[in-house]
Amino acid sequence: MIGVDNLKGMSVEALQNLIADAQNLLDKYEKERRKAVIKEIQDLAASANLNVEIKEGDKVITSAKGVPRYRNPNNPQQTWSGRGKRPNWLNEALESGKKLDDFTV
Repeated sequence: MIGVDNLKGMSVEALQNLIADAQNLLDKYEKERRKAVIKEIQDLAASANLNVEIKEGDKVITSAKGVPRYRNPNNPQQTWSGRGKRPNWLNEALESGKKLDDFTV
C-alpha cells in the first residue's frame, strides 16, 4: 500500500497521473460490480420466469430474451420478439395491408 510519506517526493504531474490511474481502476471495479449484480438479478428473475427492466441513467437493460410478441396466424410456430430484423412472413403480411397489431400475441 502506498503511504503518504511515499507520495511526498513525487512531482505534481506524477501525483495527478497516480490519481487519474487510481480513479480509472476504481471506475473499472465499480462497472464490473454493477455488471455482476445485473447478471445476478437477471438470473434470479429468469429462475422465477420473470422479466426485469433495469434503468441505468438513460440506458435500459431488459432480461426479456426472445419472448414472442407477434405470431404468424398461418403458422403458429413462427414468432417474433419485436427485436432484431423483422421476419419475412411478417414483412409480407404488412406489405399486403395487414397491421402489426393483427399479429400481437
